Amino acid sequence: MTVVAITGASRGLGAHLLSQVQCDPEVSRVVAIDDEPPAPDLAQDDRVVFVRRTPAQSWEDVFREHGVVVAIHAGLSEPLRDRAREEAVNLGGTRRFLEACHAAGARIVCFVSSAAAYGAAPDNADYMFEGAPLRPPAGFPHAVDAARAEALCYEYVASHPDVCLQIVRVPPVVGPSVARSFWTRLLERRLLLAPWGHEPVLQLVHEDDATRALWRLVKQQRIGVFNVAGDGYVTLTQVARLFGGRVVRLPTLLLRLVAWLAWRLGGGEVPPAFVDYLLHPWLINPTKIKADAMFVFRYDTPRALLDWVEARDEAQRGRRGLVAAPIDDDVEDLDDDDEVFEDDDAPLDDAALDAALDAVTLPPEAEAAAPPTQPAGTTPPEPTTVESAPPAAAEPAAAGSAALEEAQGEDAAARTA
Repeated sequence: MTVVAITGASRGLGAHLLSQVQCDPEVSRVVAIDDEPPAPDLAQDDRVVFVRRTPAQSWEDVFREHGVVVAIHAGLSEPLRDRAREEAVNLGGTRRFLEACHAAGARIVCFVSSAAAYGAAPDNADYMFEGAPLRPPAGFPHAVDAARAEALCYEYVASHPDVCLQIVRVPPVVGPSVARSFWTRLLERRLLLAPWGHEPVLQLVHEDDATRALWRLVKQQRIGVFNVAGDGYVTLTQVARLFGGRVVRLPTLLLRLVAWLAWRLGGGEVPPAFVDYLLHPWLINPTKIKADAMFVFRYDTPRALLDWVEARDEAQRGRRGLVAAPIDDDVEDLDDDDEVFEDDDAPLDDAALDAALDAVTLPPEAEAAAPPTQPAGTTPPEPTTVESAPPAAAEPAAAGSAALEEAQGEDAAARTA
């Protein structure tokens, strides 16, 4: 039996992961850590122990007391206007987490990072593999902190080579039970701004796929960095149609000015540097987790978006409860998944997505979707062919990723034997 600790367990992906892990018969106890109390339905299981701690407090005694074996850190914060507080949560919280792992001798350490850590640059590949350099814009601290927190994890594993370290990079997580985040608030706006002459594209991951992927990596003790995202993408115009809104396009300089003013005045969800993510691609390729962990995604990006929107609309009418899907914890079950989803849940093409959009939206004034900037069938080059060199601040993460798998290669072979 295994003792699992989950930080950030009262909200977002951490809360959904808690609801899934507590159903696993191989888990004897789940230690849920957050600075806010969990939802009542999450705290009803006798195996769940909730501990209220802030990132400024030590977690070492909690991990030692319960004998934590698996530790999952899902505590990255949303973008905050208080930079000191944001850094304390993201970097200070990661340090407290790693110190607690050391104190308890945790064998599996999993850090949930963000796909935004790759950055959005004009020379990005259409789809980025795990080896692509991390180049977050300096003006988007949420992404910068994700990359810096990863570097802290690499430093930790350098002194703990027997630890199975997993870094999971996810795009925005959506689904029926994921609480509102800055991503969802941003996409639900009736008026979305975009750069003139560009059609921003967005990649999502469904909450069920994200939690299944995380837990599969833990149970198989896979070492390394993994992209977890639904196949394909949706355009910003398609998102606006689903929510009955519209996209207004502005010259890039004017858009940056508007974003700066909105952020300063408290009306914006993200800092002005986020405009880069509307201008340039930052899509990720999840091939590695499919191949290494034999993982099958149940939702591509368009289907994840549709499921989230339909559940949101039904919940607003009081007709849908929040029911967690069972964990797909047997490798043999994936063969059945392949057969079930191969025909019924094939990825939606543009025509099918547009038909679905028309079926669930009513606004007559919605814009027609402009063609995306990235071809859907494009095969990205290998990450080693990226010519642009990462800046000095990103070098530790890139070097750490390579060192991680090399230093732990023998340990991985021992676990899988």
